Amino acid sequence: MQSILLISDSDKLIELINIQCKYFITNKKNEKKLNLEKGDERFYITLMNNGIDEYEEDEVAFIKKIFPNKIFFYLLCYTSESGIKDLVNQLSFKEKIYIDDDQGNIMPFSEFKKII
Repeated sequence: MQSILLISDSDKLIELINIQCKYFITNKKNEKKLNLEKGDERFYITLMNNGIDEYEEDEVAFIKKIFPNKIFFYLLCYTSESGIKDLVNQLSFKEKIYIDDDQGNIMPFSEFKKII
């Protein structure tokens, strides 16, 4: 499995993703977990308790500059590149969402959507 982190000041991302995934089989475990399926593709989204602990000091400063108040981290694990492209292309957010692509980049969701 591969993974990315979604970073937001919203604690409702699981709900928002669940609502938007019309072509996926969804299984919302609770307000902290969502599992999605589409064909052979699998996605597991989990609200992390201490996501900030995953970052170096300079990255923490960068994230806190973007989200000065509340910060929520969502781990999104997925089975394939084509699957994550499909999922990301279905999603649209009014909320401020950033992506940590697990390649050393933290970028706005809209930018990630363009390059994936």
